[in-house]
Amino acid sequence: MKYTNAHRNRFALQHLCTLAATLCATLSFAYPNPIDDGMSYTNSSSTNITETLLVGHYNPGNTLIVNNSSTLEAEKLVVGNGEYSINNLVSVEGDALLMVGESDTNGLATGGIVVGGVDDDSSALVVDHASKLEGEYLYVGFGTNDSGKVELSNNTDITDDLSELNIAQDAYVGHAGSTNSITINSKSIMRVGGMLTVGSASGSNNYVNINKDGILFVNS
Repeated sequence: MKYTNAHRNRFALQHLCTLAATLCATLSFAYPNPIDDGMSYTNSSSTNITETLLVGHYNPGNTLIVNNSSTLEAEKLVVGNGEYSINNLVSVEGDALLMVGESDTNGLATGGIVVGGVDDDSSALVVDHASKLEGEYLYVGFGTNDSGKVELSNNTDITDDLSELNIAQDAYVGHAGSTNSITINSKSIMRVGGMLTVGSASGSNNYVNINKDGILFVNS
C-alpha cells in the first residue's frame, strides 16, 4: 500500500490525539499535596492517597471539598500544618466519604468521616491552626479491629479563631473497635448536632479527652 501525504497527516494527527488524551488522563489524577497557596480543591471521584495529606502547609485559607458521593482515602490527614497556615477548611458533603488511616467501612450506610488505625501511635487526623473540618457523621474506629486517634489543637497566636470539628449528625468513638480517642485541646471546639456515643458494641478503652480551654457541644 502506498502512503500519501494525506495518510501520513492523518496518522500523525491520530498519534497527537492519543498523546493528548494520555497527558490529560495523567494530569486529572495528579492530586495536589499539600493543598496550599490559598488553593481550593474539590474531590468528586474515588481517590486513594498513600501518604499524609496536608491541607494548608505554609499559607492560610486553603479548602478541600469532598462531594458527589465520592470517597477520598488518605494515610493521615492534617488540616493546618504550618505556623502561618491558618483558617483552612475540609468539608465532606452529603453521602461523600473521607477515610483516614486503615479504616474498615464494611457495612457503613452513611457518608461522613471514618478514622481507623495508622502504623504508629500518632494521630491519624489532626485539625490545627484555627482550621475546620466538617461532615455529616464521624466514626472513629468503625470496624472491630480499628483503632484511631483524632486531635484538635490550635498552635497559633496569629488569630483568635478556634480550631473546629463540626459534625452535623452523630459521632461515634469506638463504634466497634477499641482504643479510639478524640482529644480537644486549648482553643479548639467540637460540635455534634446529634448524638455522641463513646464506646459501643464490643469496643473498649474509648474516650474523649477535653483539656483546659477545649470545648465540646453535643446536640447543639
